[in-house]
Amino acid sequence: MIVWANDRRGIGTNGMLRPFVMSLAAVALASAPAAAGDERYAGHFALAGKQIPLPEGEWVLAGQGGTAPFESAVLVQLSGGDVRAFVIATTNTEPAEAGWGLTRDCSRSDFDFAAIQYVSAMDGACRFVNRVTTSARPDSSPAWIAAAETAARKDWTLPSLWLMAGVRITDRRDVVDVRYHFLGGVPEIAAAWTEQALAKAERGLRRRLEGDGPLAMPLLSVASAPYRVSPPVVKGDDAGTPAWGVGLMKMVSWRIVGTAADVGLAYAFTGDPLLSGGLAATGAVVNSLLYFGHELAWDQARKDAPALLEFAGAGSIAND
Repeated sequence: MIVWANDRRGIGTNGMLRPFVMSLAAVALASAPAAAGDERYAGHFALAGKQIPLPEGEWVLAGQGGTAPFESAVLVQLSGGDVRAFVIATTNTEPAEAGWGLTRDCSRSDFDFAAIQYVSAMDGACRFVNRVTTSARPDSSPAWIAAAETAARKDWTLPSLWLMAGVRITDRRDVVDVRYHFLGGVPEIAAAWTEQALAKAERGLRRRLEGDGPLAMPLLSVASAPYRVSPPVVKGDDAGTPAWGVGLMKMVSWRIVGTAADVGLAYAFTGDPLLSGGLAATGAVVNSLLYFGHELAWDQARKDAPALLEFAGAGSIAND
């Protein structure tokens, strides 16, 4: 509070300075950052130079923070004083030189859904869906701890059980991890919706969301349908089978087809069954070795991908 001493008439030195000081105070108040729980966003949210896609509706920034080189933010969607959905997003504040890596959530067999879209030594993308319980623990994200404090201060009702639909997109320099949380729903519907979310997240990673409409809100509710869990889905080459074993099975199955074709083609040109068989057998051995080596090389390239990168989140996994 500003106290104006010896200025009953609003004249003199204090009276002359009063308008100037009042103007400075107004500018200071206008430029002061809004308290968590007061800033509202729609369409997308800017975080460390990336754009985080938001589903339809108005979203309130509840908490933000992180530990270098990462920054996180939590935005909530309210219905009165009840939190009906929230988003926790994490990205890097400094660029990397050789990629950041995916998360183990991309291929967990105990999740309702997990799918790796692509992965290489430099980039990758994946989607995953599961139930989570939220709690503000010491190992939680600083942004989530701040959001829980905001919820308590604002007297928001914050449920503990959520259906989480997450996406991770990374390239050589940057990574964006976005986890959308909804009150219940059908995991299969959420899994299909993550395709849209991943496409938007990829555009946000490259700062191309300006002018785009908001991410469609998933229609998770099915009339009269109880919450149910789908069988886990893990995309990949025969999960649980060693990579060399997969390559060997592929080689054998392909060579049966390829050798039969080789014999037929050789006979068509030579008319000699013995010569045709010899050419096909030689080709089968040489090509099999080449194919098997090619498969091992590709598998090694996948192993050279960046190590898994895990971020502190909003709570623990619900596996019951």
